[in-house]
Amino acid sequence: MNKAANRFAYALPPALLLLLFWWVSFYGLDFGAHWDEPRAKLDSVRKSVQSGLFLQSVGEPDGYSYNYGGVNYLLALSAYTPELTRYLMKGPHTREALSQAILPLTYTLESLLRVRAIYVFFSSLSVVWLYCLCRVLDRSRTEAFFAAAILSLSWEIAYHSRWAAPDVVMMQFAALAFLCLSLGMKRRSLGWFYWAAIATGLTAGTKYPGVLILPFVLVGAAYTLWQQRASSVYALKHAAGMTATTSLTFVLTTPGVLIDPFGFFAQLHEQQETYSGGWYGYTVAPGLRHFGEIWKYFMLQGFSHYWPISVGLTAFFLLGLLVVVKEHRLITLLMAGFCLLYIVFFAQQKAMIVRNMQVIVPFLCLAAARGITAVGQRLGRTSTRVLYAVVALGLTVNLGWEVYAAEQIRKRTDLDYFLRKFEAYARASSRDTFFVSNDLSVVLSRLSDPLPGNITTKPDAPYTRIAFLQSEGADKFFEKWPSNRWDTYDKTFGGLEVNLEAYPTFVGNERILVVSRKHFGRLPLTAQYLAYSKLWVSKTEVVAGNDFYILKIKDFPDVNVLVRYSVNDGVPVEATMSLDNLGEKRIDVGPNTARGKYRILAYRKDVETIWHNVDVTVAVK
Repeated sequence: MNKAANRFAYALPPALLLLLFWWVSFYGLDFGAHWDEPRAKLDSVRKSVQSGLFLQSVGEPDGYSYNYGGVNYLLALSAYTPELTRYLMKGPHTREALSQAILPLTYTLESLLRVRAIYVFFSSLSVVWLYCLCRVLDRSRTEAFFAAAILSLSWEIAYHSRWAAPDVVMMQFAALAFLCLSLGMKRRSLGWFYWAAIATGLTAGTKYPGVLILPFVLVGAAYTLWQQRASSVYALKHAAGMTATTSLTFVLTTPGVLIDPFGFFAQLHEQQETYSGGWYGYTVAPGLRHFGEIWKYFMLQGFSHYWPISVGLTAFFLLGLLVVVKEHRLITLLMAGFCLLYIVFFAQQKAMIVRNMQVIVPFLCLAAARGITAVGQRLGRTSTRVLYAVVALGLTVNLGWEVYAAEQIRKRTDLDYFLRKFEAYARASSRDTFFVSNDLSVVLSRLSDPLPGNITTKPDAPYTRIAFLQSEGADKFFEKWPSNRWDTYDKTFGGLEVNLEAYPTFVGNERILVVSRKHFGRLPLTAQYLAYSKLWVSKTEVVAGNDFYILKIKDFPDVNVLVRYSVNDGVPVEATMSLDNLGEKRIDVGPNTARGKYRILAYRKDVETIWHNVDVTVAVK
């Protein structure tokens, strides 16, 4: 009975954190589009089914789908387990039958949510591995709970885990590798070292930089084995065996490295060129500048959406790091060494995309929890309880933010909801004057309430803040839009599926962005640009018969567009038209054209989902 109670008490804390993590993650799973989800995952599944070759990359000379390890392909393929099972059980076992079973589902929302759910599940295991790692390191249950809670309640981990992208899955395999290594070093068990080697292979098979774990796993295992037998040959033999195990695991998950080496290494070279050459607004000077920006991200965003909480936990991390270094334990030094090597590796690149840094977050949480309990051990009982209560309050605030963010994701398509929130925000900020863009003013005018008096559409007015839509800002000027600037936006209104200052060009959902006049200068657009409609017509009055007018959309050359309009304020309809190289379209008004007021309401590219709102009227007489 006591053993059962102890096991229950041991499993309860991580189980509660796991349930909270799943609840919030699954609630916000349908967050819209992600640019990186089809590649190496859904695209690879489609090509496999069409060709009958179950490889990550099929018919791609440049190895396009080898941008990530094959674990991602396997996870995506596993989302079709029900269909594959029915195919295997019922047949017929032909490629055509398999195509009929899988292809209609490949890019549907149902299959995409399945893939994302699988990624959430694997990502969530990092909470369990971190809790267990703390316990293996002989930390208290309180410290283990703090470490796992800090990780599971980090918004950065929460939203990254929803993506069908490799970074948080890679993170959990890395945590598992060090957990297995810790068990092997503590129990002097050869089997656990080989499990660590397998986990390392899976880490690299998820995302290639994960191979940086291998030397630290080998050092820990070889040192322990040498202590056991005082035999360098014995230690080196198993180090070689573990290297082979890692390599075999990697090859089994990513067989293209052997089957299609030219395509594989061509893509590897392309990825290296991307990061070393920079990537639009995500470009940063390599070396110390990049190194500092990474730590700035961790300090201000890594532990919490709220700066004070994140900075406070960073302080505990630094204290905890000092404590673990003074303990002179090899396993903690190996984890610290891996984190440092990983950061230094990416600091040599010019592209800073913060998802690459998620792999080391569990180890930061481990040190932060060590710092919290180290302080608690030096305080009296009452002061320790107060400290723990304050930390718990901060983590509860983190949970509250994640729930709120998930709720905003659910409302991401309800622009009127966010318009009303912006209106209330502007009304409450009576000391500020808001210059709103033309597109934003158009949709605001459709609200029933009169707009606050501190909103203006005049670019020469003495405004203090600027408000505009995501679709007229970062979506258009993504090449020059600054990222990783943690104070660009005063406020945003829209879906919270992403940290918009880390990923300002994250497309798919419309948002209202509010920027101070001071910070507006860092953006690649002007108030004059925002003040005018991007759609205009050469005439506002034409005569049915043999007349015409020119419709022009700025920055839309040589594209097909959908235009939404109404006739005499009736039910809106949509029309497709092709713009020429000037972004223009001649609209002929023949004798059979219905007379009345043609009101153009919105437009979008035929390959996009976000509508650009306008209010332009042409009268046909």
